[in-house]
Amino acid sequence: MNVLKLIILGQPRTGESTLARILSEELGFPIVCTDKYRREWGFHEPWKGYDTEISFHNRKKFYQKLLELYESYDNLILEGSAIHPDDLSLF
Repeated sequence: MNVLKLIILGQPRTGESTLARILSEELGFPIVCTDKYRREWGFHEPWKGYDTEISFHNRKKFYQKLLELYESYDNLILEGSAIHPDDLSLF
């Protein structure tokens, strides 16, 4: 079985959700929105003036939970702005 996981990241309001929705419709893959889970799991916090940031001390906990979710799918589209570019290699 082929496994394909797409990661679409960007600054808030730059079209990641729109692109993910289009690809999901075309490929039939589920979408995992990092921003949704950041709020749901209580990691949404103002930090350094940005309300979409996760503070450095909470980043690892958030990524651990997100990685568990990510690994539970064979095919998926991971999208949002809640992953720091320096940490993309974790996924």
